[in-house]
Amino acid sequence: MNAATENSTSDLDKSTADQSDDGGTAWFYARLLLGTLLVLAAILKWYSPVESATLHVEYGVPAWLIAVTAQFELALGIALLCGVHARQVRLLTLTTFTVFAAFAVYRIALGAESCGCFGSVKVSPWWTLALDLVVLAAMACVRIPCSSRRSSPKRDSLALAVYGLLALVFFAGSLNEEGTAARANSPLEKVAGLYLLEPDDWVGGAFPLTDFLSPQPAGILEGNWTVILYHHDCSACRESMPKYAALAATGNTPVAVVEVPPYGDDSNLLSTNLIHTKLSDDEDWFVQTPVEIQLSGGVVTAVSHESPGATQPN
Repeated sequence: MNAATENSTSDLDKSTADQSDDGGTAWFYARLLLGTLLVLAAILKWYSPVESATLHVEYGVPAWLIAVTAQFELALGIALLCGVHARQVRLLTLTTFTVFAAFAVYRIALGAESCGCFGSVKVSPWWTLALDLVVLAAMACVRIPCSSRRSSPKRDSLALAVYGLLALVFFAGSLNEEGTAARANSPLEKVAGLYLLEPDDWVGGAFPLTDFLSPQPAGILEGNWTVILYHHDCSACRESMPKYAALAATGNTPVAVVEVPPYGDDSNLLSTNLIHTKLSDDEDWFVQTPVEIQLSGGVVTAVSHESPGATQPN
């Protein structure tokens, strides 16, 4: 009887161990894939933050909130990868992706082409909504094995060390960016490595892009100038170029057309009457184009987003 009981207990323990192993494998791959995704999203926001800038400029999302979100994604991703505090991290992950799913629905309602989740990598909010729902279902169903329910000091230390190292790299990058902004001696705003250009705020002050122009138009800080910022793939910019060429042909003021990176081949678009220059591609820029800027003695006197010559005096 004792032998039978012992065999039965042994079989039960073995079955429980097998279930624990199955649960451990599922939890391991779930946190590995999800942790990698979150860390990648945080890095893309940091180094390619065009969509983040769009959220800031077009939807009024505070820059600090965008930065905090990226840091939170980084911390949560590292916690998942290191397997620390599994129960609490799973609950936090469920809450986070519920918020992400709600935001994806909001972006869909706005008709946005990208969710803004992966920096300049454009991903439809429909796809991110589907991903969020899959993650929520997986995290709700996956069972955390007993061996992972308690965090160990070694794993905690590893997670803190990895997060601290990456946070230090981001912080060092921020200091370098501040130094770059200082050399322009201008009111340029830099968010997560990206210059946000808001020309309407420049009126009455010195034109802040002079040091970033290549080549720098001779005499741009003297007399009256019309400056246009444009992207090569902007349809509105293309439509306005012939009008600016006609404006330049009048000879009233020189017209400088400043191409914002990434560059394109616009040799057939730009008239010889226009002075063509480029913003340095050593930096990342965000500006809604086209935008017309009037200069007088290097000082911004007027800005227009409407039509060529809109800021010209009658």
